[in-house]
Amino acid sequence: MRPVPIGQTKPLDNMANKTKMLFVDVETSGYDQSNMMDRTGNGKFQMTSIGAIVANVNTLKELDTFYIEFKYMEQCTWDSGAERIHGLSREHLEENGVSYEDGFVQFVEFLCKHFDPSYAITLGGHNVATFDRHFIIRFFEHNDAEIRLSGHSVDSYTLGKVLLNANNSNELFEQVGIDRDTHNALEDARASLKAARLVKRLYETALNSQLA
Repeated sequence: MRPVPIGQTKPLDNMANKTKMLFVDVETSGYDQSNMMDRTGNGKFQMTSIGAIVANVNTLKELDTFYIEFKYMEQCTWDSGAERIHGLSREHLEENGVSYEDGFVQFVEFLCKHFDPSYAITLGGHNVATFDRHFIIRFFEHNDAEIRLSGHSVDSYTLGKVLLNANNSNELFEQVGIDRDTHNALEDARASLKAARLVKRLYETALNSQLA
């Protein structure tokens, strides 16, 4: 398996990967809830869309965004329950989506604007380590490539559960001022980033009050 290609993009260095992180969210054609952490167990499903935001590690400021939808692949399983969550029908995806191969090229080009593929990328998102991460890895495997991802991540579920007593993404995002009817990958990535910024502000406020 070949490393992620960088095309004509000039390689950056590890500092780029240390100062930036990738908040990401994927919507899918379904998933096996009993086997969420096993990439092979969810191999029958595909991503229907991916949204990503490059953010500054220290400020969590949004630096750049990416969003794309994928055509449905007939060899994959389609779960009508998943469609009700993200609202993307197979007909919509056929008209508006791109192939996994074309989408891969666009995603890699986006990543290489901000990260050096020689080093691991740190992910952020809601349940990102147990869900989105595995679909992204398999997305690269589908295109005979690999992506280096850090073993560490910023999970807005954990932050929300511990600090805000939010039991799921709807409860968490509502507390940060986001009301949604369906899941949109880019907006959900943005909501996770917003939640992380909120938790950071709460911590800084509490720390400053202790030091005052």
